[in-house]
Amino acid sequence: MRRTIRIAGLIATLGIVMLIGTIAYHNIEGWSYTDAFYFTGVTVTTVGYGDIVPSTDTGKIFTVFFAFTGIGIALFVITSIAESYFEEQQR
Repeated sequence: MRRTIRIAGLIATLGIVMLIGTIAYHNIEGWSYTDAFYFTGVTVTTVGYGDIVPSTDTGKIFTVFFAFTGIGIALFVITSIAESYFEEQQR
């Protein structure tokens, strides 16, 4: 039960990161919510297709800081979920 709550919290944290990025890019760049969500996902997962890029100075600066924090949080969440899964498998 405790493991399930922890994983739910981690997934919620990643969801919050996605929500913050989506809203920020929608407001800063004027993108649709779909494009903003897509760019946020591509940035946080470090895929970086390059088909959509920030065009404003504010958007570019936000992207630098968002990438550092978003990628770090995403890696932490994914690593924590994997660790939890493998610990459960060893029991």
